[in-house]
Amino acid sequence: MWFRCRHVSTTSRRAAYVAAAALAVVGCAIAGQIAQASTQLSRTVTYVSVGCSPTANEAFLYNLAKFSSKYGIAPTCETVATYPLSLEGVAQGSLDVAITGVPQVATIASSHLNNIKVVGGYEVAAQGLIFKNGFNPTSWSQLSGKNICGPGATGVGEMLRIAIAQKDVKNVTLTETGYSPASNLQALKDGQCDALAMWSPVLDTAVADGYGHYSKQVDLNTATTIGPGNAVLIAGKYMLNNRPLLVDFLKAYVQSMDYTRAHPTVWASLGAQLSGSSLRVVKESLAHGDISYDIDVKGAEAAARYGVEFGYATSDTSAIIRKYIDASYLAAATGLPVSAITKPLVFPCGKQVGSKPSCVAGKK
Repeated sequence: MWFRCRHVSTTSRRAAYVAAAALAVVGCAIAGQIAQASTQLSRTVTYVSVGCSPTANEAFLYNLAKFSSKYGIAPTCETVATYPLSLEGVAQGSLDVAITGVPQVATIASSHLNNIKVVGGYEVAAQGLIFKNGFNPTSWSQLSGKNICGPGATGVGEMLRIAIAQKDVKNVTLTETGYSPASNLQALKDGQCDALAMWSPVLDTAVADGYGHYSKQVDLNTATTIGPGNAVLIAGKYMLNNRPLLVDFLKAYVQSMDYTRAHPTVWASLGAQLSGSSLRVVKESLAHGDISYDIDVKGAEAAARYGVEFGYATSDTSAIIRKYIDASYLAAATGLPVSAITKPLVFPCGKQVGSKPSCVAGKK
């Protein structure tokens, strides 16, 4: 069994979303079962530490060993709490690769972390906004005078504040309610909040259970110039200096992602086991998000313009963001030109391109 899992001293990413350690252990057990069924690694094995979170959208990471073994790579899953902590882990060298938020690309640039690069895409549209029953907004202006609950120091919190700024919403109250899914859902259910800004599958629990709903017109994933790309894959010095290793890792990353997207039943089942949510909730969740290895460069540039205002960067780094994105590794892994994998992302994703629906603009 080559997929090793180690739990670091944090809760799950997006803070206490899964009461952490328990589900991290569940995720690791699942990953081990998958790895046992995979082909044997070659005699020379390279362990790569991967920042992971036991959530539905990261299910493909727990299936990496199935595809990486043929390259002699054994992914080691380490559970991390937040996108900033993922970045910190890569910066300190405790993680070789990790998922982090699009706003954190601006953090990398403003901190001049030249040994860290964005090397791939990840999440599309899996963070959002739902509303209590009886409140059915059809425009952002209707949020004026309303109370929106949720954890502020997160990717979804940053996206919400940017959306409110760009939509020029007046007199809206943002109530910090922490990371606990249960307490946030209860606040929405009890009517303490008019809306809840969080992530899947937390939001989808309320939707599936009938006390919350989405609005097509008031949606974080389509509200701003940043677009629906929520997160990216970053790599640190060790991987960047070993090009063959990083390219092979990205081959497995892409293959596992493609396999997961092409097998929604498997995705939902594994996602339910990892997240601790019911299959019904996970299926609802997957209807409101997607994953893509493409890198939305313009989205990262747009997010960088708000870094100073919302505290995730010390200066406007939009002009230098491209310096911290190196798509050449992904191009080598996919056989595609850089121009084809760095286009703006869209959601919902488009029609079939090859065997997968594309999330890249212009391929709808």
